[in-house]
Amino acid sequence: MEAGLSNADDIMIMDRLLNTDDDQAHKRVAEISSKASQYDRGDTSKKIALGGLIFTTLFSTTCMAVGVVVALHPISPLDIVVDPESHISNDPVRGIYIVLVQASNSHRELIGLALNVLVTLCTEVVGFTHSAALKSALIWESRLHFNTNLRLFTSARNPRHSTRSFLGIRINFNGRFVNFMMAILLIMSYVSSSLILLPFQPSAPWDKTTSYLNSGSSSWLLGTPIFLLGFTLFVQAVFAFGAFYTTPILTWSSSAFSITAALVEHGMVVPCPNRCMHTVRDHNKEDGPQHPLRIQPSPWEAHPRIRRVIILLWALVPVCFAWGGIAWGIGHAAGILQINKPQSFAFLPNKNTTAMVFDIEGSLDFFMWFMNFLLIGVIQGSLTLGLHCTELINNVVRDELTWRRATSRDGLRLGMNPVMSVISSAPTVALLIAKPLLHWLFGLSFNAQGDVNEAPPVVFLAVSLCMRPAQIWYLGVALLIFAASTTLLARWHPKGPQPAVYGHIQVLADLVDEWYPVMWWGEKGDGHAGIADHPLPDVDMDLLYM
Repeated sequence: MEAGLSNADDIMIMDRLLNTDDDQAHKRVAEISSKASQYDRGDTSKKIALGGLIFTTLFSTTCMAVGVVVALHPISPLDIVVDPESHISNDPVRGIYIVLVQASNSHRELIGLALNVLVTLCTEVVGFTHSAALKSALIWESRLHFNTNLRLFTSARNPRHSTRSFLGIRINFNGRFVNFMMAILLIMSYVSSSLILLPFQPSAPWDKTTSYLNSGSSSWLLGTPIFLLGFTLFVQAVFAFGAFYTTPILTWSSSAFSITAALVEHGMVVPCPNRCMHTVRDHNKEDGPQHPLRIQPSPWEAHPRIRRVIILLWALVPVCFAWGGIAWGIGHAAGILQINKPQSFAFLPNKNTTAMVFDIEGSLDFFMWFMNFLLIGVIQGSLTLGLHCTELINNVVRDELTWRRATSRDGLRLGMNPVMSVISSAPTVALLIAKPLLHWLFGLSFNAQGDVNEAPPVVFLAVSLCMRPAQIWYLGVALLIFAASTTLLARWHPKGPQPAVYGHIQVLADLVDEWYPVMWWGEKGDGHAGIADHPLPDVDMDLLYM
């Protein structure tokens, strides 16, 4: 393989340049890392990421603009109050806009699901860009051990590798503070999306002959949540672009093989001999001969953080069921549980849905919104972070499935199209579906609804928090299925003698003794297994391999 940065001089130059704060020095690092090479630099992934960031920026600014327009939009209380004999004030109300008048609840919920899908797409693009920068920052610190890391819980310790002046401010975009802010913004993105469209006490024409509409048959677009959704997505996009701008990114490819090939070519990882049958579980063992395994270790045994992720997911299940029971018990004891039949336990909330509703004092002001976001965010945050952590299991399994193609008829192809690598991975597709779906189910379980609170002679708007025990239990069932499926994935044992890697950089470098655009793994003779550019025979299960 031709060396792009394989000599010690280039590496010493790069390290010395990274110790400086000069922008020209960082440009020189980029020039060195972009020398002619055979590994995939992920140019297609880079274009998709930057295109996604542009889309996220446009979508977020549109949301903020709509939020401002709605916030400034005046509406008369006459359009809100159902009972024409209610005491009303003629003072206009701002921050809401009537939509979906006399529409079914399912229309509102489907729009809510679509919003969650959009939020997921935007945050996935942001996360991919931020992760690519984090990987490179960890590379310069010699701390990248696995191809996949928990982005929000892994930070660059040495700011010299990831800190530059951005918009006149010096920020470590791969540091703990930015990771903490990204976690808060990610949570608030989903909270905001669930509060944009709310069921509201419906409006009726100022005409006593008109039949009144059922509660919840109108939906209202609220200015504050849609503005905050745009703001949180915009700031995440800024952080992601800042990480891209300030970090010399070695490769944009998310493939463990592209990362490993780049590190080997640049001399940052040195393959160890006599380890052609060592799995990721053996990465701390000494070199030596080893028999092939018929069944490989699972992700549970391979990655130190996977067990914690599984424990977190299973902890969410009983908490969710207990939450539904507590909401039912407290609501029933306090007399604020609305129990209506029939259809009290319908999957989609309706006017008969059993719910515990409690008011937050005040109208559509800052305190009311702060309390809504705080209470919902605290609970939804655990779900958001749990789904984020699940990416670790999903990605290490995807890396392993890719590696195991090296024993297939078609072989392992480097530089695979990033879109195809995603849609061809069943765990990845399942997680992309589960994220918006579970957040949508949470929105059905714990949300807010608009009210007209009458305190003669004034009528004002308020938003009440609404817990629906039935929907909370449905969410618990979904979490149970998700946790069980993820656990099965984490306990998956690949079959066959090909050593399991799960994206461990050093182990993969030890196993791949040659790099080709298309690679096959198998028996190479003389007690050695490795890579060739053509299909290889199966290894001997009774032979010791060095």
